[in-house]
Amino acid sequence: MKKNILSELNKLMANNLIERENSRSSYILLFGGKETPQYTKSPAMWNAALNLIGMEGAKYEVAPFEDDQGVARAIDLLKGSPIYLGGNVTQPFKETAFKRIFEVGELDDFAKKAESINTIVSRIGLIKGYNTDGPAEIKNLRSIVDKFSGLRVLVLGAGGAAKGIIPALLAEGASRVVIANRTKESAEYIARRMKGFYPDSEIAAIDDSELAAYATSGEFDLILNTTSVGQKKKETEGYSPLASTSLSLEENNGQSRKLFEQIARANPNTKISDLIYEPAQSPFLAQAEKSGLKTLNGKMMLVYQAADAFELVVGHEVGYDKLVETMERAYDQATAA
Repeated sequence: MKKNILSELNKLMANNLIERENSRSSYILLFGGKETPQYTKSPAMWNAALNLIGMEGAKYEVAPFEDDQGVARAIDLLKGSPIYLGGNVTQPFKETAFKRIFEVGELDDFAKKAESINTIVSRIGLIKGYNTDGPAEIKNLRSIVDKFSGLRVLVLGAGGAAKGIIPALLAEGASRVVIANRTKESAEYIARRMKGFYPDSEIAAIDDSELAAYATSGEFDLILNTTSVGQKKKETEGYSPLASTSLSLEENNGQSRKLFEQIARANPNTKISDLIYEPAQSPFLAQAEKSGLKTLNGKMMLVYQAADAFELVVGHEVGYDKLVETMERAYDQATAA
């Protein structure tokens, strides 16, 4: 049974993991898309943390998948494996993983609310999903946001990352959250669900055609990009999510720069945050900074979510600050390499 599980699991993983039925090591995986190995720094971060606590025999590896079916099947197989401890889930599979674990495993309360997971804990006969994205982004935002109570937020995107972060913002006391997404139905779905949990907050959905008017209204304290637009090595590298990606790159950036100038005039205290960390300064953040607005990238959000996930998956507390320091240093070294 063990051989069959590992053999089938390995076939699902595009990086051709070797047969490990006789291995004494433990493995932690990053479930991602085909392009994930090209940019992720998670293996460097996690392996540094594993060495920190003396688990040199454990390894963290990327498992790129082509489709939802592969991810769902791999989750089923992990549940029966004695050597895979679980791992992380990144885009585009956070919602896929949530749905499968909802069917075959357990979910913590915040993951149920988010309907998206980024962390899997796997033991023989048990598999459980968590979402550490939201709490991690709250920690990250504390460096530019003085208080969350009464915060007015414009969120760009309605994917798995947004699903994890929006309930965290509302739980911290955000009074208004407007979700802007190309497909308005996806944003409306999140807004309806969140309204059920946070009836005292104003939660609304808009589509791209309404984004410019909302963004330049001066009514938001924070504009937060949760999409991959502008991310390095993506099709939309160099673009800004504040303008349409159907435009040429030059037109997109020109329109976005003008919008940021209007945002700065309407409310110069607006904070601009981007979950993207590669490049360190996305076009979205560069244009905002040039307009005089305070900005924040997603690097420390990545580090915090990894540290939170590490404690869940490995079950070994080394001291949170030390863990964060180790993972951040590993990220910086991997980026500089």
